[in-house]
Amino acid sequence: MATEKNAHAERLLQEAAAIDGEFGTASSGAPAAPGAAAPGAEPQALTTEQELKALLFIVTKMLSPMLPSLGQIYTKPNIAEIAAATAPVIDKYGWQNYIKLAAWEKELVCASVLLPLAVATWQGVKHDIGALKKLKADHERDQANETKPGGAAAGDAEPRIDS
Repeated sequence: MATEKNAHAERLLQEAAAIDGEFGTASSGAPAAPGAAAPGAEPQALTTEQELKALLFIVTKMLSPMLPSLGQIYTKPNIAEIAAATAPVIDKYGWQNYIKLAAWEKELVCASVLLPLAVATWQGVKHDIGALKKLKADHERDQANETKPGGAAAGDAEPRIDS
C-alpha cells in the first residue's frame, strides 16, 4: 500500500513538473523548468494566454472526474487554441484582472474539494433513494402475496375442479 502511495505521489510530482514547464513556473519539490527563474528570484508574470491556459487546464482537470467528456473535449491542444484566440480579446477589453489565478486560487481549491464531494453525495443519495423505493415496492408486493388463512399464498392456490 505504501509503495502504491509513493508511486502515485511520484506520478503527481512528474505531472506537476510537466505542467510547470508548460506554464513557465516551478512548484515546490519539483525541478524548475528550463529557463525558469532561480529559487528566491522574483517570478516572472504570466501572459494572459498562459494564465488562461492554466485556468482552463485546472478547471478541466477539476471537473473531468465528474464529467468525463470534458477531458476528451478540452485537450491540451484545444486549450492552447482557445487561450491563443481568447487572450487578445481579454487584453483588449482589460479582463485580465478577472482571470488571474492568484485572484481565484482559494476559490478554485475550495471548489476542487467540494464539487467532487457534492457530486458523490448526490449520486449516493440518488442510489439510496432508489434502493428505498425498490425495498418499498418489494415490501408492497410481498404484502399483496401474503398467505391466505388456509395457509397457501394467493398465487399458490391449486385450481379448483368442480365435477
